[in-house]
Parts: sequence; C-alpha cells; structure tokens
Amino acid sequence: MANYREQTATDLEVLTTCSSCVALPTIVTTSVSNETGTAADSGGETITDGGGTVSQKGIQWSADNFATQMGATAVGAGTASFASSITGLTVNSTYYVRAFATNEIGTAFGAIIQFVSAVSFTCGAATISGNAGVQDTNINLDSSGGLLAFLLYASSVPDKLEIIHGNPSNGTKVSTSGVSATGNSGPFDNTYGTEPSNLIPSKPQAIANAQFIGDDIQSPWTVTRLTEFNTATGYTVVNLNPGGSGNPTYQQVIWWEYTTADFQSNPIATVRITGTANTAWKVFRLCCPDNNCT
Repeated sequence: MANYREQTATDLEVLTTCSSCVALPTIVTTSVSNETGTAADSGGETITDGGGTVSQKGIQWSADNFATQMGATAVGAGTASFASSITGLTVNSTYYVRAFATNEIGTAFGAIIQFVSAVSFTCGAATISGNAGVQDTNINLDSSGGLLAFLLYASSVPDKLEIIHGNPSNGTKVSTSGVSATGNSGPFDNTYGTEPSNLIPSKPQAIANAQFIGDDIQSPWTVTRLTEFNTATGYTVVNLNPGGSGNPTYQQVIWWEYTTADFQSNPIATVRITGTANTAWKVFRLCCPDNNCT
C-alpha cells in the first residue's frame, strides 16, 4: 500500500508562502539617445528579477502614449542592462517608449518616456536661421540631469533665444537671452514670440525689448555672460568663435542646468528663437565638456 501523509494546515501555509515568494520584476527605462529622425535608442537598467527569473526583456514604443503600440524589441533573458533600437519613426514627431521585463509572475514596465524623433541642435554644431518669426527645436533631456548650453549670434538684427522646459504651449520658461549679464533665467518677455499669439516684433520693438540682443542694441556687443556661466556651471567657454575662420563671433551664452526631477516632470525642452524681418541669427550648441567648453 502506498505511503501518503495527510496535508496539514502547516503544509498549506508553506505552499501559500512559497507562491508569494516571486514578485513582478522591476526595470528602469533609460533615456532616449542617438535620435536620427527615423530611429532612436533606449533600453532598460536597474533590473530586478522579483525573486524569480527574467525570461524576456526589451522596449516598446508608441505614438499615442500606449493607447496603441507601434513596435517592440525583445533582447533576451537576465537582469543585465541593455540598449535597443526604436525604428519606423517620422522626423520631428513625438513618441513614447517604455522598457519591460517578464518573469514567472508576469510583465512589468518601466516609466514611459516621451521623446522627439530628431534633434536639430547637435553637439558642437551650428544651426542657421530660417526666416523671420518663431522657430522651435525640441531636445530630449537626460534622465540623470544635465546642462543645455547655447551660443547665440544675433548680428545687427535683434533676436531672442528662450529655453522652455516642455512644450511652448504649456511649458515653463527657464532661460533667456537678454541685455543683462545676470538675467539668464529672466525676467521674461511674454509679448513677442509667446503662445498663444506668437506676435513678431518690428525691429524698433525688438530693440526696445530687454530680451532681444544684437549689435543694433549695443555695438560692440559686450554682455557675453561668460563669467556668469562659469560661476554657475564651473565650465569655461573656450572662445566665442568655435567655428573658426569665416564664422561669426557669437554674442552670448544661454544655459539651463536641469535635474533628474526636471526630467521626470517633463523629458523634453524646447529652444525657441524669435527673430524680426531679415534676421540672420545662428545658434551653436555646447555639450560641456567638449572642445568648445572645458
């Protein structure tokens, strides 16, 4: 006769306890990088297995904050950090990405990161003016915080540059050009080039506005803010002509130091430039430390 033992309350307690030994995994979505307009990179880090085994991990992306899913990649098992590619994007569009990890219990997701598919302000490169009016360029922030820094050349036609945390329609202005050496973070002009009217000033109106800079306002231009930038960030701009011979001498540095909390609040910044008729501004992005910012 086969031996057997009657299941006891203690046995059931052990079974119940063991079934709760494994929890969902955890994973952190890494910030977006290497945006080309049609592709970008993200991934996962700080992965825990929940007491079980991570059998699959990867990223998913969406154009509508995961009301629907555009695509996904799976990179295999384990808790090692990883990077993967986001594909099939359209230039200068908004997307969302999240990392995932799966174990015996189910699938867990990292935070959803909003990003734009192209960055026109590349490190160590100049962006040349379009036409008069308002030009916006979105920049993806880094999850660990960082520094956005730009040199502005407004020439003899006054222009202004503002850094907005988020989108211009509902974001927060955090930095601005101006005639003051200490006014990098304001006060802000909310008349010209500001939502919802986006009013464009005439040249006399721009000259009279403290946020617009250029030789028409002060010649030669002296309010570079280089000293203030060094004091605030610890970095030094090597010179105001980073492009070398044949390129303009930039007139002012405008910057914003942001934190992890800023990224978590909104992972995008907007550089908004407002120009008058016949403008010829240029903007050079510093990515300190680099050859132009030490």
